[in-house]
Amino acid sequence: MTESILLPAVRDWARELGIASYDTIALRGDADSPPRVGTFAWDLTAPSYLQPMVRRAQDGKPKPGFLVCDVVSGEEIDAAAVSAFTRKCSLMAGMKKMPPVLPVFIADRFSRDPFNLGRSQGVMVATPGALFGHDVAVGLAALLRTLTKAAAIAVKRPELIGELFDRLGRIEGAAANLRGALFELLVGHCVVKMDDGTIDIGKMILDRESGERAEIDVFRVKEHRDVWSYECKAHQPGEIVGVASIESWVTKKVPLIYRVLRRESRFQGTSFHFEFWTCGSFSEEALMLLRKAAERTQKYTLSWKDGPGVRAYAAKVRPKAVAEMLDEHFFAHPLARLDRGIDPASKFVGAIDLGDFFDGNDMDPDVLARAWVSQDTVEAQ
Repeated sequence: MTESILLPAVRDWARELGIASYDTIALRGDADSPPRVGTFAWDLTAPSYLQPMVRRAQDGKPKPGFLVCDVVSGEEIDAAAVSAFTRKCSLMAGMKKMPPVLPVFIADRFSRDPFNLGRSQGVMVATPGALFGHDVAVGLAALLRTLTKAAAIAVKRPELIGELFDRLGRIEGAAANLRGALFELLVGHCVVKMDDGTIDIGKMILDRESGERAEIDVFRVKEHRDVWSYECKAHQPGEIVGVASIESWVTKKVPLIYRVLRRESRFQGTSFHFEFWTCGSFSEEALMLLRKAAERTQKYTLSWKDGPGVRAYAAKVRPKAVAEMLDEHFFAHPLARLDRGIDPASKFVGAIDLGDFFDGNDMDPDVLARAWVSQDTVEAQ
């Protein structure tokens, strides 16, 4: 998640400085395969028309160089990681007719040796704090720690992601990713409050026989007699879920999750339930497919909720803060707050009280924040 926020921030940085051609920046996750320059995949690529990067073709037309960037979040970078990145750069530089390339490697923290290794190889190495300043860097740090405690936060304080939404939403592209995380936490909070049980957020499923993977957005178990898997789509109210999305869910994802879970000994004799929740609506074709699938399926139950259904369900939860958050971020002009100013970063960590979700073995949130936003790119060992 933090990388999905950080990459749009890097894109904005490259646009603002004129390092990359404005509308041609490609990000990992925007397409089925990652962007490539040379024979290598990168997290971000873009043609660059900066004067040192441009070469001329025989007809005199400019040929751009390229900006390439890899991003790693959630850990301090060691020499092996930097060496892998510089190796990619060296191999690419040795290719015939390869245009000039500006390589950038971004990570939360660098110890001194990896940092010096990157610089010695002509690579730009940086932390989020060095590139974007206090507010974005601290927000990303808080988001990372929040998502590691997603299930606990969903039960105790789902508004935390809403506060992060307010502070990170000004990054172009961040709002959609944060809305997805917020919606999952709100759904998790609602189903526990209304229907009891324990939950997990973002549970990964692996079929060891086929190698197929799937993610359960919200997973709820009630007394080991009922298992619920919720597919959460944080659409805007005007968006329509089409038949292709439902067909993929009904014919691929649900059977895969059911096949894996029913093999677990703890779920023997358990009833399985699958629900599709959206803040938008379903097309008539999608609804027809859902109804037919629900009628013919005997192994498990299938059900769904559209925007009004989600809002009505959340309205029953007390206190009313959850329904109010749904209104603010999803049903009542969900993107209206993007251009609002952001509180000073010095108030950020205290305002969201991350300490409630750190146990004795975790890094103190204030220390974590300072590590991200330190003016010194390198952390002394």
